[in-house]
Order: sequence, then C-alpha cells, then structure tokens
Amino acid sequence: MALVLLLPSLAGCAGAPMGPMGPGMPIFGDRPAVAGAPSPKADATEYLIVASEFAFAPNEIQIRAGETVNIVLDNRGAVYHDLTISGLSFVLTADPAGRSSAALTVPEPGRYRFICSVPGHEAAGMSGTLIVGPAG
Repeated sequence: MALVLLLPSLAGCAGAPMGPMGPGMPIFGDRPAVAGAPSPKADATEYLIVASEFAFAPNEIQIRAGETVNIVLDNRGAVYHDLTISGLSFVLTADPAGRSSAALTVPEPGRYRFICSVPGHEAAGMSGTLIVGPAG
C-alpha cells in the first residue's frame, strides 16, 4: 500500500524540470511558450539589449510612437532568457550565448514594462522600461 501512495507522488514531480534556481525553472532546451515576433526590418534603427543573470542592459530604451525599430536580444548569460513586453504581445527569445532580433512598432506613446518571463527571472531583477514618446 505504501508503494502505491509513493508512485503518484513521484509521478507528479516528473514533469517539473530542475533548472539552475530549483524546481520549475527551465533548463536548456525547455522554454516557455513563445508568441513570436516579426522579422527585423532592414533599414530600422537597432536597439541592443544584453541579457545576463539576472539583468537587462540597458534596462530602459526610448523610441517614438509609430517608429519601427529592431530589438536585438544578446544573451550573454548561462541560461535561456527572453524579452517579453506583454502589453504589446512581443516576445523575443535567446539561448545561452545566442542572439535574436525582431521588428517592433508601437502605435501609441506610453511606458511599457519588459521582463524575462522565465519563472523567477523577473523577481531576480530582469525587467526594464520601454518609453514610447510622441510621433515626430
């Protein structure tokens, strides 16, 4: 009887990956769902954001409303990171030592928070602000 009770308990743990910060943290190759991001635009201004454990540099960027820019995520960390702007449905991902880029156009001025959506990373300091000024 004790064996029967133990097996469901072990089975419940099997699906949670062990990552660098404990249970539930993604490990290499295990990523959160990604909505995708548009391909970079050839003539757009590039904004490089470096991801590491556990920060973005810079953690603030400024663009103009209606302007298309390319966001480049350079992951210099040892674990997978992403850059998510949930208010804009924008997600950019990068494996360790990887780089990715995507076009971003924000139609309205405002302040938008960006984070690394990997569990625990935002709480550890991976967040920043996209400031969108008036068009012009």
